[in-house]
Amino acid sequence: MGKALTTIPLVDVTANALNKNKLFRNALETTLGVHADAPLPEYHRKTLRKQFSAAPKSPAPLGRTTGKVALYATCYGN
Repeated sequence: MGKALTTIPLVDVTANALNKNKLFRNALETTLGVHADAPLPEYHRKTLRKQFSAAPKSPAPLGRTTGKVALYATCYGN
């Protein structure tokens, strides 16, 4: 299911409900080979990019750090 589909109201809710349904998961395993017990990501309407666009642009100092963090917004994670 692509990012475009999750912008339609209730598509994310429906996809999440289907992914938790045993009958649907068995059909998914039979047709596409996705194991019925494999963990699947939940779909969200508010993407990572939208969440970060609403966040403050300047980080607040929290003390000494030991390194950097990189966040990648991929098609899987966004």
